[in-house]
Amino acid sequence: MPAYNAAEYIATAIESIISQTFKDWELIIADDCSADNTAEIIESYCNKHNNIRLIKRAQNSGGARLPRRDAALAAQAGLIMTFDADDFLDKDYIEKMYNRKMATGSNITLGALHLCNKEGEYNGISIPGDKFDYNAVQTGKEATKLLLGEVAISVSGLLADKELYIKNITTKDKKHDKLSFVDEIDQRTLLANCDKVSFVNAGYYYRQHESSLMHLKDAKRYNILKTLEAIYNFAKENYQDNQVFKKLDNEFLTNLMYCYRDYYYYKHYKDNEAREISLMLNEAYRFSKREKMKPAGIKQKACMISGLSLNIISYIYATILRIKKSNKK
Repeated sequence: MPAYNAAEYIATAIESIISQTFKDWELIIADDCSADNTAEIIESYCNKHNNIRLIKRAQNSGGARLPRRDAALAAQAGLIMTFDADDFLDKDYIEKMYNRKMATGSNITLGALHLCNKEGEYNGISIPGDKFDYNAVQTGKEATKLLLGEVAISVSGLLADKELYIKNITTKDKKHDKLSFVDEIDQRTLLANCDKVSFVNAGYYYRQHESSLMHLKDAKRYNILKTLEAIYNFAKENYQDNQVFKKLDNEFLTNLMYCYRDYYYYKHYKDNEAREISLMLNEAYRFSKREKMKPAGIKQKACMISGLSLNIISYIYATILRIKKSNKK
């Protein structure tokens, strides 16, 4: 578990591990130089439970990869399960995941993601959906395909062979280490490089709140474009399916449009931050043109006529949103 300024939620996360019906576990938490009392809360649990350990990083990493790597390298078990500091689990989550992995001989087992609000109340949306066949066993590349241009399965709380996990997560290109959404790259790479993936209907509860990455208003929010570019390049190396790239094109262009809109909507950026964001936007636009991405729908087609049209439409859209927000007040 990586943790950064998670004091509001981390006790609930830790308690959901302590209350598991499966008892043979060790929880390793890597604190990424939190500015609140996250580390103190973790230490209070370490003092009571000898199977909970805290790793304190000397320097903030800027992303989840490095603290998650530190925790994985420190693990003594042959299996690794990923878990985030603001999420929580059903009491039988680990038991179901472990039993399914042992029964199928799979390298990785995936559960069910339940979306919750800030207070941890389930909103009725789950990934995969109700019609998904949890009895399925797939190859790694088949499973990864369900994460390209869509999110049809969940990789949160995955259970994996440690050797496979370490090989695919801890030796990656360092240029991605500080990306805010680096987990999105790592999870797909990990899945694609395993032989067998199994599934089980075990409940992992994902808390959505305003401090999550997708709600950030600073430059980190725009890192999604660099992440999607890396995923696109990964797909080019591993797939030749036109339907996959149709989905990837739509995902990339949709996020590009939203990021341009947000850039004009939030007008508080300092000069250096504005330049950084502008550079990311321009690079992403050029990448979409180099890859000859095909826009879907009238809005995408209008925006992607040229860089000028993308900027003008995004500015108009942001202005309309500000007017609507002002009128509500």
